[in-house]
Amino acid sequence: AISQEETKKKIDSLLKEKIIKVLTSQSFMNELESLVKLETKKTKQFVLKETQAHKLKLLEEVRKDQEEAIYERIKAKEHLEKIIEENNRKIQAQQASIVQE
Repeated sequence: AISQEETKKKIDSLLKEKIIKVLTSQSFMNELESLVKLETKKTKQFVLKETQAHKLKLLEEVRKDQEEAIYERIKAKEHLEKIIEENNRKIQAQQASIVQE
């Protein structure tokens, strides 16, 4: 009679053979290759999506910075116009006082 240990070894051996046959079969390799291709495609799409989102975020930041810069220029221009107006008034006042003398 075959012992339980020998039976277990025989079953393990047969299972190993079957597993090796399945793992080395062309259909398994094809399946594995298609899964790798699919995952690669998904990864590329994810990276592309993330890259585009990052670019959009950067573009938005640049746009905000440009808006702020324009706003600051407008404020500076208005400030300079006020100074010029004040200086013109002072000059006119000085000229008027010179004319009166």
